[in-house]
Amino acid sequence: MDCCYGLGEYGLAEHYGKLALERGPMALDGNREVYWRLLACLKEQGKAQEEQLAWLEQCEKVFPEDEDFKGEKALLLTEEGWQEEGMKLLAGF
Repeated sequence: MDCCYGLGEYGLAEHYGKLALERGPMALDGNREVYWRLLACLKEQGKAQEEQLAWLEQCEKVFPEDEDFKGEKALLLTEEGWQEEGMKLLAGF
């Protein structure tokens, strides 16, 4: 996945990242880095904000204690013009 991402092959990186997640946790952190890299792939491919938000919501379910995913979601919401919802999330920081 990382090799594909580094070469700018974001679609392939996304594919292999999802395959890795299907296999289950392979790292002590529960594959947290794979979730972040998949988000980066979505952004690099110019995928819709809605798809990115859906991915972040999935990340929040897997890592409910990780404030970074919530913060990223808040930033994305404010970028999309949903300032009120984004600010509610940011108020928790």
